[in-house]
Amino acid sequence: ATSSSSGMFTFGRGSDLTQTSVRMDVSLRNNMEGGDETTDTSVVRARYASATVKTCIPPNVEKRMVRVTKKKPPKELTVHIFLDAASNDDDDNDENGQYTKLATKMKRLASSKKQPNGAARITDSFAPSPGSGRIFIGFRTSQTTGLGIHLAAPLLPTVEREAIDFVDAALREYNS
Repeated sequence: ATSSSSGMFTFGRGSDLTQTSVRMDVSLRNNMEGGDETTDTSVVRARYASATVKTCIPPNVEKRMVRVTKKKPPKELTVHIFLDAASNDDDDNDENGQYTKLATKMKRLASSKKQPNGAARITDSFAPSPGSGRIFIGFRTSQTTGLGIHLAAPLLPTVEREAIDFVDAALREYNS
């Protein structure tokens, strides 16, 4: 079993983790009303990982959390991560054989001074590039992960529900 530095969260057996790889092909037709019809295409490969985590909140922290949120913290929760996945296409591999979304975006920009096509803008929004991952708490918050991953977890938000609460001491301890 692996636990957080505070000991509040414990990840147990390997069966508590699931991983899925997905490939999404997007094609958009242009000029459908007449003239030359063209198609923009783009592909995104991503990996989704989900883990069940058991919680062990110290009684003093739980009491403060109940005072603030008006409900008990969960005994078990699920954390989801969405990130870029490796590519099998030689064109998408860097000199070390590793797929990098950033390298693919740079190649696309270098080969064309124009904006990415509509299909590429759609696929680019799914798997984040390094530093652009978002935090989701049932919906997208304004906060980023600072990594190339999206994180979805039942973290506790501020009263405005726009960001994760790091101001209240009990919620900060839980959210960290």
